[in-house]
Amino acid sequence: MKVVCKDKCDLQTQIEAKTYYFSFFENSGNLNIGTIGLGLLKNFKKKGVTPSPLVFDFLRIGLAINAADQVCDRSHSPDGWTRQIELEVSLCNPEKWEDTKEDIIKLLRKLTGDFWSLSLTQSNKEFKWDIPHPSKLKPYEGTTCISLLSGGMDSLIGGIDLCENGEKPLFISQVVKGDRQKQIQYAKALKSTDKHFQWSHATRLKSRGERSSRARSIVFYSFALVASELLDPNASKRIIVPENGFISLNVPLNLGRFGSLSTKTTHPIILKGLENIWRKVGLDIQLINPYQFLTKGEMIKYCKNTKLLKIYISTTTSCSRYLTYGYKHCGRCVPCLVRRAAFKAGGISDRTKEYVVKKIAKGGIEKDANDISAVAMACIMRDKKGVKYFRGALAFADAENYSRYEKVVDTGIFELQALLQQHKVIS
Repeated sequence: MKVVCKDKCDLQTQIEAKTYYFSFFENSGNLNIGTIGLGLLKNFKKKGVTPSPLVFDFLRIGLAINAADQVCDRSHSPDGWTRQIELEVSLCNPEKWEDTKEDIIKLLRKLTGDFWSLSLTQSNKEFKWDIPHPSKLKPYEGTTCISLLSGGMDSLIGGIDLCENGEKPLFISQVVKGDRQKQIQYAKALKSTDKHFQWSHATRLKSRGERSSRARSIVFYSFALVASELLDPNASKRIIVPENGFISLNVPLNLGRFGSLSTKTTHPIILKGLENIWRKVGLDIQLINPYQFLTKGEMIKYCKNTKLLKIYISTTTSCSRYLTYGYKHCGRCVPCLVRRAAFKAGGISDRTKEYVVKKIAKGGIEKDANDISAVAMACIMRDKKGVKYFRGALAFADAENYSRYEKVVDTGIFELQALLQQHKVIS
């Protein structure tokens, strides 16, 4: 599977068969060529954002990776999952990133489970950024960090805690159908309307493509990297990635969920790997998950402004099939089960408007993975063998933090067990 992402001026008139083509930031005029990032540069200009060539190139890499991940259908692979993706990306300064190629490929292997090759070529397009008027930059003065704001519960709690701690975060949202207005609402509640960017990768495909989206976080981190250049250049630059430790680790709940079958978008290995790639080209930026050792229930319990949290918590989005169910929580996928368990563990009433599956015991077996069964089996194995049963997924951990990772897995499964017992799925 070959994917080529270039500027319009660099795309050939004749396109190769069995190759997917994308044009950066503008339409090529060829219906067989997809587009990436339409309207993004216009939004940058409007907000006074002027990426450096180095950061702009990583944005292009991130957008291209996401496009390839979306367009390459796993069902066309020999095993129905693992793809071989040959990605070609044009950059402003490809030589700067040449030494990071193997690191990026290694990161993508862990993130998506696929075999990637990466070719970086020279773009012939010259990008010039206008110097923004000072009034456009004024709202960002004094901001202390970048924080991801997705529309989910964890990012809302992360934003609340940062503000309560006296931080002045600049919030970055990746536009997702069904969450745009929530992101705006939460930024307003955090008194950060003028310190909130909503950006979309706007990847347009000719066909439906692949829906597993294991590399989707790369674009989110790319956007955060762009925004980080608005922070004080003399201060330590931090990108806050608020995600409960249980979902961050996303340990396989049964033997059929190892490897990339369980998403790793905020896994410690991914965050550290990305940090190292940036550092290799001279970008000293920290990716920090302050909740790495807390469960979702503990995040609710220890939130620094419970009054504000209660107003919005039930409107947040958690479901991995939210669009599939018409912008409703299915109530039975792993993220939904973790959400429902967290309300119970955190001591806040769950007033989520609607779960498609209200009674978990009657959730039935879906065409896709049976998440209720997988969670039930994890609870049973924890009772039989203890948390050590999941230690294979913690092999990455250093001796200093191993017990903390183990504890968050143990507590996370305990929260899920309490939920399944309440719904009489297990005794």
